[in-house]
Amino acid sequence: PNSPSQITQLPSTNKEVSNKPLSAKEFLIEKSPRSNVQKAICLAYYEEQHKGKKAWNVRDLIEAFRSTKEPVPGNPSDVIQKCRTRGWVMENNEGYTLTNKGETQVMAGFSKEKS
Repeated sequence: PNSPSQITQLPSTNKEVSNKPLSAKEFLIEKSPRSNVQKAICLAYYEEQHKGKKAWNVRDLIEAFRSTKEPVPGNPSDVIQKCRTRGWVMENNEGYTLTNKGETQVMAGFSKEKS
C-alpha cells in the first residue's frame, strides 16, 4: 500500500500541509524570537490573527507564555511597555493591540533583529 519513499518522507513545516491549525508554540518556533519582548509580540500576533482577539491584556499574555511552555517574564507589564517603546504595541480601550509596525516585525521574523 505505502511505498518506502512515502513512509520516510517528512512533512514540510508549511502550515498548509494539513488542515490542523498552527499552534502558538509552532508559530514561535517559526518566527525564532530570542527575547521576551520578541516572544511577546509573536504571541500577541498569534492571539490577534489566529485566535481572533481584537485586543489582549497582561493576563492573556501570561497565559500565552504558559500555553507554549515558555518561561513567563518576571514583569510582563514591563515587557509590554518595551513593546510600546519600540512602536510594536498600542493601548486602546479594550487593552493592547499590535501596530502595523509590530505586525510587520513579526511577519519578518527575528533572525537579524536585536533584542
